[in-house]
Amino acid sequence: MAMAQAEEDKPTKVAWRTIEVSLTDTAGKPAADVPVDLVGVARQSMYNPASLDEGEEPHPGWHFKTDAGGHCQVRLGRFSCYKAKELTGEDLPGWGTYHLVADAGKAGFVISPRIYHPENDVDGAKEEEQLEQSEARDELGEFLRRRRLLTEDSTPLALQLLLAMRITGMLVDPAGKPLVGHVTAWTDLQMESHTGYGGGILRRETDSDASGKFALEGVYPATFQFSARIDMKDDKEPVWIKTRLRTQWVDTIVDRITPREDEKEIEIRCVIAPESPHLFHGHITGPDGKPLSGAKVTAGISRHSEPLSYSDDHNFESTTSGEDGAYELRASAPYLRFITVAAPGFKEANEDFESSEPVFGAPGEYDFKLEKEGE
Repeated sequence: MAMAQAEEDKPTKVAWRTIEVSLTDTAGKPAADVPVDLVGVARQSMYNPASLDEGEEPHPGWHFKTDAGGHCQVRLGRFSCYKAKELTGEDLPGWGTYHLVADAGKAGFVISPRIYHPENDVDGAKEEEQLEQSEARDELGEFLRRRRLLTEDSTPLALQLLLAMRITGMLVDPAGKPLVGHVTAWTDLQMESHTGYGGGILRRETDSDASGKFALEGVYPATFQFSARIDMKDDKEPVWIKTRLRTQWVDTIVDRITPREDEKEIEIRCVIAPESPHLFHGHITGPDGKPLSGAKVTAGISRHSEPLSYSDDHNFESTTSGEDGAYELRASAPYLRFITVAAPGFKEANEDFESSEPVFGAPGEYDFKLEKEGE
């Protein structure tokens, strides 16, 4: 009996895969003492699960550092990240999808190709087949084309640091008056989760000064996300409505920017209005043409003409019609994906633009005539 109990208490043997990282600087020489983070990009691998159990902020990744020769070894367990603590006593990375991020500050930084650590040979074979069949995906094609599939016990990975870019610009109101606000740039690795944990790395942020000017240093030289905001003293919600990127003006936001080859500085000017100019409005009537009050109007509205993220695709705003059947929605974005109207005793009415061309409706008037249920 004692022997059986001892066998039960014996820790499960854990198998590992390792990534042998070789990091060089911008001149091709070994980069010593550089922090290297393993950042997960899928739901099971993107954070340290134990930190959530303890009510803390999600773990941003797992941390390593190169030695004098520019090398470090990254070990991933052949287990679920959720089981790591139980199996090893530590919160260690396991199966999943990752990037390695080496940040040497002013000396440069680099993001690895996407790394896939499959649970089993079947998953690995499926991933390999998908890699062969898939085309490069938008601005992150460079990462996806060179995606590394971990199938061996040890996999070498050579990385070289890249020099940073500089982002300069101004925040102004529609009349050209300077605004004091906050700007942020980060690298978006298109995480496979919509929880908000992870996703943005190599984040750089600063405030604009009294003249509206700002400068962001150390921005990673690849496609990056950009945001600009100002704080208002009243209940108004300021909205970014117009952008000049480099020398070209567009009547919308430009929050995903791809640098040109060897571009080291990018200028961006953001026009921010004190309240949204994007007005969706109309009248709701019954089958007899009379105004219908209390009808709920729900609109799916995106910041881009084609949604680029989960939050962009799941942004909903709603209101109700008044006694005269009129409704108004002043939205923080201009692109209407759909609009739905519902009222007790009436059939739901909707206008859907997601299956049409173009795939959005512009701000303006949208009237609906509801039919009685059962008719």
